[in-house]
Amino acid sequence: MEKTTAGLEALEVTVRESGGSFRTDRVCGQQASCTHSQAQAVEALAGKLFRRWSVTLLEEYPHSATDNRRSRWKIEGEVG
Repeated sequence: MEKTTAGLEALEVTVRESGGSFRTDRVCGQQASCTHSQAQAVEALAGKLFRRWSVTLLEEYPHSATDNRRSRWKIEGEVG
């Protein structure tokens, strides 16, 4: 995790679509998945890692071999 201003920490995660669900990277031993949306999977992961957080979609793209969706997200959060 990278330190930012105002006591926040930031990290980037990738979400992959697989078998009808969206799964995040594993961060600090935590991972999240959701069958509804990529954003909800990232929000669930952020909730496991931080007391307060915000998420930002950085990029969304199809995986070249499978055509499943992938996305890259930034999570900024306050530890405590």
